[in-house]
Amino acid sequence: EGANTFTVSSGNACVVAVKNADGNYTHIEAVETSTDGTYNYTVENVTAETEIVVAVAGDINGDGQVNASDVTMARASCLGNVALDDLSAMLADANDDGSINAADATLLRAVSLGSYKLAW
Repeated sequence: EGANTFTVSSGNACVVAVKNADGNYTHIEAVETSTDGTYNYTVENVTAETEIVVAVAGDINGDGQVNASDVTMARASCLGNVALDDLSAMLADANDDGSINAADATLLRAVSLGSYKLAW
């Protein structure tokens, strides 16, 4: 076991999470950011079984982009019609307020149309 430090650089805002032993994901905050758009992360207690995920923020369905499908999933979650797993919920929380609501669906729609860019 040990610590793993890594750097993420992307033109899109990303979410970094680690899968816990219980199968749930925990959001990891960057320990350092730089002016060149890179973000440094450290994950403690890394083993061979540790799963670290870097995903595009807002990409609920995991296809690598924020599109109408993600907006539909966010809206369905708001209405209670779809239950999102931990990771999908982290990705859907576009305004990072800890809940999935109409504001997130609205932001994701703007991202999918190219009129808004999510912040890291």
